Amino acid sequence: MRKIAEEPDILPSTRGGLWLPRFGSSPQTALVQFTLRTLGRSRQHRMNLAFYLGVGFAMIAVTKAPMPSSLLMLCLAIVGTRLAFSRPLDLRANWLFRILPVAGAAVARTTARRALLVLAVLPTAIGAAIWYLRILPPADTAKHLLLFVLFGMLQIEVWLITFRKIPFACSYLPGKSKFHVAFAGTIQLLPLALLRVVEAEQWAASKWPTYIATVSVMTAAIMVMRKLASPSEEILYEDFASDELIELKLQS
Repeated sequence: MRKIAEEPDILPSTRGGLWLPRFGSSPQTALVQFTLRTLGRSRQHRMNLAFYLGVGFAMIAVTKAPMPSSLLMLCLAIVGTRLAFSRPLDLRANWLFRILPVAGAAVARTTARRALLVLAVLPTAIGAAIWYLRILPPADTAKHLLLFVLFGMLQIEVWLITFRKIPFACSYLPGKSKFHVAFAGTIQLLPLALLRVVEAEQWAASKWPTYIATVSVMTAAIMVMRKLASPSEEILYEDFASDELIELKLQS
């Protein structure tokens, strides 16, 4: 944590960047690779994500229960990465995305979705697989991992339902995230909710009919959430303040 806090921003290597695979079409690949490399080079965004991961590791050290702990880490990784996407790295480069032929908010959501899968779901799924294999047979591990990944994909769709920004490239107004409310809810309510999720997961994985039905329902829910995404076709480059009147309540 100290090295993360004190490390300066990472400059591009003179020997070339890290190789990354393709993530769809050329615009989608360029935006996803931009997102992954930006998070790796920005100290501020790494600190935002490290805060949530630190909370997750602390709670794992207390509980030491594989399934609730892995789900908790998955939730915090997705939330931390999603919130980091909302904060710009350098608004002076905002004009570059405005002149590029980026085909609307659907491409921005696809970029964020695939980046979240790589940055949040994939690492936690690998860690969960290693942990599950120590206590479960391989067949049961595979069943739980599929539900684990589907649960992560469903969370991503919920977080992106109104998403209209290119990660790290659009303006952000502080004070709109209600951080203290979200943090209190994460610490107090999320562990209790995940215990119920674990109970439901174990019940679903106990028999093949219920397992197949659960997988089908979760897959259908993911597809429905994608259909319910914001219909706007324009990317939100500027985050404007609300025009609503705010009452200060200064009277006695």
